Amino acid sequence: MAKSKNHTAHNQSYEAHRNGIKKPRKHHHSSCLPPKGIFSWYIQTFTVCSYGEIYCALRN
Repeated sequence: MAKSKNHTAHNQSYEAHRNGIKKPRKHHHSSCLPPKGIFSWYIQTFTVCSYGEIYCALRN
């Protein structure tokens, strides 16, 4: 005969708090975000162009 009980909340809270419940890590810094009102593709293009300018300046 199959068991009817598949899950219980017993000990779950204790186990979760052993290492502490942490906030999910953010993958970016707020300072790296573009200001509101500027398109993301513009920021990407600007970044790539500025790297190109730096590279060309170093080559010459």
